Amino acid sequence: MVGRAGGYGVPQGFGSYYQVEDCRTGATLDLTKSRIGYTDAGEVKGPDRAKEVETVRKILLAGRVKDLAALDQLARRNPISTMAADRPGTESCGCAAFYPDLRGGKAPYVTAR
Repeated sequence: MVGRAGGYGVPQGFGSYYQVEDCRTGATLDLTKSRIGYTDAGEVKGPDRAKEVETVRKILLAGRVKDLAALDQLARRNPISTMAADRPGTESCGCAAFYPDLRGGKAPYVTAR
């Protein structure tokens, strides 16, 4: 598994997350650090979970989490909002760099030129 920090911004709000990918399957799990949304009534802030996400990240790096299902359970106990995605057929940069032998039938990662 590989992880990366990320963020997003849309007209309805913005937030940050830590994404973990299972290089064998291409499935990902986003752990939400923070989220701020905007509605007609004003700004709506989600809880700041940066410390909790960092704790889970350290547990993951120590090799104490074996798959995304176990990571999802750990995150929800902390309580961290999660979002799963499946990207079959696509290898990520992190997996290509650290675990190229787990590519399987996925298309190889290609850098932008």
